[in-house]
Amino acid sequence: MVGFNCEWNYKPITKATGKVSSIQVACADSVWLFRVKPSEGVPRAIEHGTLGLSDISAVVLGGKLCKDSNLHLSDWESETLEENQVMYAALDAWASFKIFESVKDHDVFRKILPDHIPAGLHCSFQYIGSPVAFGHIAEQVIQDGQNNSEEIPFAVTRVGIPGALIITKEGKAKPLSEFGTPPFVIPVPISLLCTKNPNQCIPTLPSLISSANDTPVDQHNSEDREGNDDDIETTSISTASSSSDNDSNDIPITHQSVSTAGSQLLPTLMSEQQYT
Repeated sequence: MVGFNCEWNYKPITKATGKVSSIQVACADSVWLFRVKPSEGVPRAIEHGTLGLSDISAVVLGGKLCKDSNLHLSDWESETLEENQVMYAALDAWASFKIFESVKDHDVFRKILPDHIPAGLHCSFQYIGSPVAFGHIAEQVIQDGQNNSEEIPFAVTRVGIPGALIITKEGKAKPLSEFGTPPFVIPVPISLLCTKNPNQCIPTLPSLISSANDTPVDQHNSEDREGNDDDIETTSISTASSSSDNDSNDIPITHQSVSTAGSQLLPTLMSEQQYT
């Protein structure tokens, strides 16, 4: 048997509850406390959360998890789990960990900028969800108490819509085509920038065709931008089954240690028939 509990912030005046910040698991002589890091600043690496763990493993780790329906629907309340059940459960958790380890240091594109904006960060200048220009941040900026309408120097290296009108500091509308051949620097609101793949910001020859329908880009009042979806919590939580109150059939909850042996576990437990 184990004890399980969680802690989170609570404000008695507003009765607002925070997110789980710690998880405690206790047995007869030991207590484990796991701190859960808040994920407000973690961007969404997956646009549409419809992929299962097996498909994500195929993309990130190079092979699908073996999802045997018979094993998935087997008796998980048995007093003694079969070895293949133990490995099935262990691999799910291990694969989740390895996926996070693989993608945590990768840039997540098409998202709003972080609080700390380094010079050289590749971005696109967006208007109503469409990229108007591509480039990078010209100067390092730290958004300390600034609002999303604050402007930032943006070095344009490729123009997406030459006829797009930029509202200058003087309040005049000026098409991007009149700023000359990229690269050039223009001030744009931080709220209209989102990170981009550097390959999409490679300079190209200037277009000789301008848009016939010049559409003003209101930089100061637009609230349209990509990446404004609510953050999705991605915290992994280790759970333990609770014993029933059945007086005659109490099943002791034990833990089994599964050695992953580093990267050797993945190819061993993945089904080659399901590789794509």
